[in-house]
Amino acid sequence: MSTSDALLELIVKLGLEADRTSEKNGEFSVILQCGGVLISGRIISERDFIIANPVTALVDGMPPHLMHEGAEAPIPLIESLKRKMEYIHLIDAVFMVPGSNPWPPAPIYWRARLDRIDGFTIGRFTKTQ
Repeated sequence: MSTSDALLELIVKLGLEADRTSEKNGEFSVILQCGGVLISGRIISERDFIIANPVTALVDGMPPHLMHEGAEAPIPLIESLKRKMEYIHLIDAVFMVPGSNPWPPAPIYWRARLDRIDGFTIGRFTKTQ
């Protein structure tokens, strides 16, 4: 049975805190390696992923753990550090496969199980001339 990297879990939690407190809505970017593909994007919350993603927006209602009273209220950092993270949610996700151009042409939302991530770094892809 595979388990997620505790450091990656901490990075996700810190990214969620940056997303919650940033006026620019999430300035915490990562590059992930997953099955030979590199994925770059900004960390967002599961709630923001569900609300903003066109596919999940079609689902009638939110998951119960996101619907509780006060769900809009931010979770204090200390509380969030105690929670077990299982997924990472990205906005502006771009994929890089060796030998090809970045895909998709327009960034998308992306979700993955943390225990499926092979490697990571903090930052994001940038265009070079």
